[in-house]
This record gives sequence, structure tokens and C-alpha cells, in this order.
Amino acid sequence: GTSYRNPVDVGLSASFAIDIYLDTLQALTEDRNVDAIVVLGGGISDETNQVYKDGMARIRKGTDKPLIAVAYPGLAQLESWLEPLCGAGIPVYPTPERALRAYARMRQFIDFRDERAGATSRQPPAEKPRDRGLASGERAKVKGERDGSSIEE
Repeated sequence: GTSYRNPVDVGLSASFAIDIYLDTLQALTEDRNVDAIVVLGGGISDETNQVYKDGMARIRKGTDKPLIAVAYPGLAQLESWLEPLCGAGIPVYPTPERALRAYARMRQFIDFRDERAGATSRQPPAEKPRDRGLASGERAKVKGERDGSSIEE
């Protein structure tokens, strides 16, 4: 089912109609209030999984926003599932918590690097957009990416 705590949750029905995932992803990449997208999902058959993987790769090419996948249990170990997504620059994690932890640490590193580069050049760092929302198929959110606090469920 869906969760009222998620910024976007398309529910299990998207596994049967992959266009729900892909249309939602496309809309999120175009929303200036979304800085990163975490997707928990996939299809229910080899055919729908292929459409899902192809669509994710196509959408990733069209955006510079981080796109992170969380595999359904059991699929995260299948090389045939991982390779196309990883090859398209989409990291795949076995759980939403691991995906969000990795994303939060990457944001912290990017902010640290940008602040350090700004101090070295003696120019104020350019203002960065804040991470205003993450889309996820499972209830999870990043708390305090910039202050180093932990992830809440």
C-alpha cells in the first residue's frame, strides 16, 4: 500500500503498470522542489522488469538529479537486474535505509568539498539548492543531511 508519510508513493499497483513508475519519475525530475529520487520497485515479470529498467535508464539520461533504486528483496542479488541500472549510473541498494544513508553521506561530502573549494579560492561558495524532498516507494526520510544527524524511519 501507500504511506501518507512519503512525499510520493505510487503503491504496489505500479508494479503491474510500469508506466505509473515512469510517468511519476519523469514528473519528479521536472519538479524544481525535488533534488533526488529514491525508487523502490520493479515489475512483476521479466517483461515488466525490462520495461522498468529501460525506462529508469532513459529517465536518468535526461536529468542531473540523483536517481537511486532500491531492489525488491531477492532481486538485489541478480546481476541481470543490477547491471543495466548500474550501467546507466543508477546505484541499486537492497534497502531504503542503506540508499538514504549513502545519499546523505554523499550530500555531506559534496557540501564539504564545495565549502572547501570556496574557502581555497577566497570566493563565497555558490548557493546550493536544498534537498526539499525525496520520492520513495517506502516510508523513509533523510533527517539533517547537513548537520550529520541520522536517518529516521
